[in-house]
Amino acid sequence: MKKIILFSIFILFCLFAKGQISKVDSLEKVLKTSPRDTNLVRTFNIIAGVVQFNNPEKGLAYCNKGLKLAGELNYEKGKAMLNNTSGICYSILGNYEEAYKCFTRALEGYTALNDKRSISLCLNNLGIYYYNQGDYSKALDYYLQSLKVDEALNDDEGMLSSYNNIGLIYKEQGNNTRALQYFSQALVVAEKLKDKAGLSMTYNNMGLVFWQQKKFAAALANFFKVLEIDKALDNQVGIAQSYNNIGLIYYEQKNFPLSLEYHLKAVGLFLSLNDNEGLTLAYSNMASIYEKTGDLKKSEEYAKLSLDISTAIGRKEVQRNSYQTLAQVYALQKNFKDAYKYQLLLTDIKDSLSNNESNKQIAEMSAKYETEKKEEQIKLLEKDKKIQKTVRNSFIFAFALMLLLAGVSYQSFLNKRKANTQLAIKNELIEEKQKEILDSINYAKRIQTAILPPNRIVKEHLPDSFILYKPKDIVAGDFYWLEHKNDQVLFAAADCTGHGVPGAMVSVICNNGLNRTVREYNITDPGKILDKTREIVIAEFEKSDEEVKDGMDISLCAFNHITHQILWAGANNPLWVIRDNEVIELRPDKQPIGKYAEAKPFATHSMQLKKGDSFYIFTDGYVDQFGGEKGKKFKSSKLKELLLSISNQPMNEQHRILDETFGTWKGNLEQVDDVCIIGVRV
Repeated sequence: MKKIILFSIFILFCLFAKGQISKVDSLEKVLKTSPRDTNLVRTFNIIAGVVQFNNPEKGLAYCNKGLKLAGELNYEKGKAMLNNTSGICYSILGNYEEAYKCFTRALEGYTALNDKRSISLCLNNLGIYYYNQGDYSKALDYYLQSLKVDEALNDDEGMLSSYNNIGLIYKEQGNNTRALQYFSQALVVAEKLKDKAGLSMTYNNMGLVFWQQKKFAAALANFFKVLEIDKALDNQVGIAQSYNNIGLIYYEQKNFPLSLEYHLKAVGLFLSLNDNEGLTLAYSNMASIYEKTGDLKKSEEYAKLSLDISTAIGRKEVQRNSYQTLAQVYALQKNFKDAYKYQLLLTDIKDSLSNNESNKQIAEMSAKYETEKKEEQIKLLEKDKKIQKTVRNSFIFAFALMLLLAGVSYQSFLNKRKANTQLAIKNELIEEKQKEILDSINYAKRIQTAILPPNRIVKEHLPDSFILYKPKDIVAGDFYWLEHKNDQVLFAAADCTGHGVPGAMVSVICNNGLNRTVREYNITDPGKILDKTREIVIAEFEKSDEEVKDGMDISLCAFNHITHQILWAGANNPLWVIRDNEVIELRPDKQPIGKYAEAKPFATHSMQLKKGDSFYIFTDGYVDQFGGEKGKKFKSSKLKELLLSISNQPMNEQHRILDETFGTWKGNLEQVDDVCIIGVRV
């Protein structure tokens, strides 16, 4: 299960950890007032760098604006630095091909300008590109080139990055002794610089080696050190990666509940950060956990999710892990045809990732670098003797001048710092509270997302369908649900009391009620499902000392994809069938899932559908939305007309039209409720 997070993009991590994620608003104000000159180009680059981790798409938008202006001004340095920042944004998104193009353009630009420091950064980033592609010999070539420039410049920060990245290459090749040598050099530099981000990076990489050596206690100690530093730096990317790594060590120790807990924490953060690279690794790890605990269905599901993402972004080593898990899962399911298929794919990709020629090239490049380094050191010693005296005298003069200037400015600095300290403390407390609240809501979103059926499962059982799902807030009271029993696909669109956090809490209880009814009690008749779910939901709420009247409106279908018969029941929400350009409406029972004074059993309706029929279930958020020229509700009659007009279109096109129509109707008005519409064509 070699699916641990590598802190390879060191430059990105340093930028993040050093506090450049700060107030974007003030920088955006500068954009509005600045003249269209080179300073404005640099401002675009700064803002892109600030937002790239939390919103890489927005970072790219700023890069594109800056590149356009740099082109108009013939500002070559601006083009180079914006290409480099664009490459970083694409790397975060997992689009490595575009990242490579950007880094190459940046390197060409900086080479023409003879900007050594920036050339080193670009060489490092190109090394990262090849590392992520599994081409370790080319990655090492670029890392060594970068290190050579850093040493010539005596650039400690650059050397720290290169030492870590070269160490990772040796770790991947299984040369742990050489890897630890480079990481030890990195640790010395990080401590010298008092660079917390660098220390975090290096402790993490040493943890990787301990993990590879099966020294799990040492690895875990290192990863918890990393987590502590990242939390102090408020580095969300690093925190997510540490959760993943800690979860992996617990997996190795066969502590599967703790392993799953930390991986779920990682997935939540990766989703919020739109980090495809981290997400594919975490999904791959979860697939292995479920395989070990015997939940083969979930193992297959997460392995395929990981495989889809890793294939899209070109992460071969993660594809390898997914192939291995799928081969094992299918073998355990006695599906030997698919097990053999994935075993062949696993063998092919293993051959492409590790071969003797690659190892030979790495050894040759390393030896060449060491020889060149020694020759240069001899030349430098001779040169140093001649200039040592001049440098010493110049240093004494410069130091005296620096002390004089420092004395003048220090008093001014103290006065200003005192005035700002109190305001900063107050703002920090407010921001901390806001962040805590937002983090809690985002965590709730992750939990709610986990209960929704994945799109892949929906398409497997309802291939010609769409789901339009638009929560009003971060979390929602609406949810959709799907189960497959025998030849029937059971699915529903549900609307729980309220929206936002309260609605989401009710939705978890109601979703659980549906799952228990079908899975534990084996009920498949829609009316009886609603009866039993109501019983479970009421029982849950009756545990409280206070009376809880919350509940759910729902439209629930049981569709037989062989006979095309549909059984349906509804609590306040209907079913619409469109046949021959007419709407056939099945009306719901006028009662909710929950406490109700005049409760009665829910009725099950049956209808024989024909090829070409389409049917729709939905909550009330779409029809209740205010908008249009007069700010009125959309209403169900208008939704019927819209569905009739588009019912002959492909289902994905219907989804697009419904979404665009909703946005146009809403305009600048606030969304009033969660929206959920499910459409299926027979």
